Amino acid sequence: MSFLPVDALKAVWECIDKYDKTAEYFTTKFKLMDDGSGRPIRAEPSISDLPAIRVEPSELNPEWWLNQMQKVPFVMRVTIWTAHWNVLKAMQALELTNEAIWRYRKNSTGTITLIKDVTDYYPVSGNATWKRVTLNQNGGVNRQEVMGVQFGGATGHEVMETEYMLSVYCNRNPLTYANC
Repeated sequence: MSFLPVDALKAVWECIDKYDKTAEYFTTKFKLMDDGSGRPIRAEPSISDLPAIRVEPSELNPEWWLNQMQKVPFVMRVTIWTAHWNVLKAMQALELTNEAIWRYRKNSTGTITLIKDVTDYYPVSGNATWKRVTLNQNGGVNRQEVMGVQFGGATGHEVMETEYMLSVYCNRNPLTYANC
């Protein structure tokens, strides 16, 4: 076990890719990519990509009290796009994603989830937000919206964008340092 942020990110993707309810659910999965310069490419869907999901690093910022407990938090932003302005479908996609992250086990008879196996802790899901956005004809998401009114006469498809923060921790206790 180690707690490189890459290991945690890979574990989240393995949960989504291999859990039976999410393996085929998402048409497109935007995984963290690198253009060679070290800057991540933030991919966004077109209408044919839906439902789509993106998981990306957001924050690695241990607080003093967590350092004292030898816990290092790593926060990821999970973004899910579902077709149309349908809150129930968006909530279902979020629930399936959480279920995959919380329940997937590498060994189907095992008792420890993959995330706990990799990080020594269970994941922590943060608040979710739902936004009505427009997918532009040439790709990309138009988020310029106030009270349901689009600016700039944007043409495209209205979709639901769900975002939430997912945190994982690693045990950095010197007695179990080999696990990190």
